[in-house]
Amino acid sequence: MTYRPTLQHRMRLGDRAPAVRLQVRERGLHARMDWTGARVAFVVVRPNGEVVGLGGAAVVEQPYAELTVRYDWGEGDTAVLGAGWFRAEFRVTDAAGVVRVYPGNGWWIDLVVE
Repeated sequence: MTYRPTLQHRMRLGDRAPAVRLQVRERGLHARMDWTGARVAFVVVRPNGEVVGLGGAAVVEQPYAELTVRYDWGEGDTAVLGAGWFRAEFRVTDAAGVVRVYPGNGWWIDLVVE
């Protein structure tokens, strides 16, 4: 599978803003998925494939309109990452345990920390 960045998000070391936001745009998917009680995780992967755990919160905004997932940076998150390029994605788990990945289909969020 070829991976392609879908959006670029730039941060400076020590910053906590702006939050990472991604609008979910899969045809009819949000109409079929019950977002009530959904859990959202923001997953960051280093170029070597290591998954990095962060302390901030990932949430669903406007769960019944234009669906947007958001990651609010936690204290020290950029220090944990350090400077560099990272691949990121949102993983949404519904109440039944079904996991969906966004942006998905080989796309990812291009995260750059300077």
